[in-house]
Amino acid sequence: MQTASVKKSTVIYQWISNLMDEAQRNGVLVAPPPLLTRAFNAMENGLQDYHVAMKLADTPFPFPYTAGMEVLLTVHFFLTPVITTIWTDSVFLMVLFTFFSVWSVWMLHLVAGELENPFGLDDTDLHMGEIQKDINSTLRLLFDNTCQHVPHISSGVNIDHLQHNSAHFSGLPSVVEDADARCVSSAYRPEASGPREMVMNVVTSIVMNRDA
Repeated sequence: MQTASVKKSTVIYQWISNLMDEAQRNGVLVAPPPLLTRAFNAMENGLQDYHVAMKLADTPFPFPYTAGMEVLLTVHFFLTPVITTIWTDSVFLMVLFTFFSVWSVWMLHLVAGELENPFGLDDTDLHMGEIQKDINSTLRLLFDNTCQHVPHISSGVNIDHLQHNSAHFSGLPSVVEDADARCVSSAYRPEASGPREMVMNVVTSIVMNRDA
């Protein structure tokens, strides 16, 4: 298990795959096989993307290139003042040209070193903690009881009853702006004789109120 602790992502992927396979054989997962296939493919793609990200962190830039670049930058650092004195007699222009010439190339070299590994705790690295917190909050939201209610379209709706029951969803985050009574009343028009007409009325009302 000591070796397995180093490969936590692969071990957890295997656990979840075995659990899903066992649940399918026991009848716990009753989804059609194409949907389960997509779930397995999504997990596999996530593991592959994780390994690609690990390559950025584990595979350093080749050392010969880094050493050769620093040697050339050092030579440039010492030769630039000499060339500048030949080019101009002004001390101010010599210092100015030397500073910006040397500083620009060294800055690019140091920035490339910072971008080599974006996973860390520096200010220039990706904020992995914030990203993980956002993923966790999304998962907790999906498992919340208030998110299990599936909305449906009805040909007749009581606006007062709809506003009274809206308090049931007060815990949900605001994804879209709340529609006013004019939008709701126009969405459920009495002349909608079929499901197609009702859907078209809903879409038209949402677009009109968004553009208003």
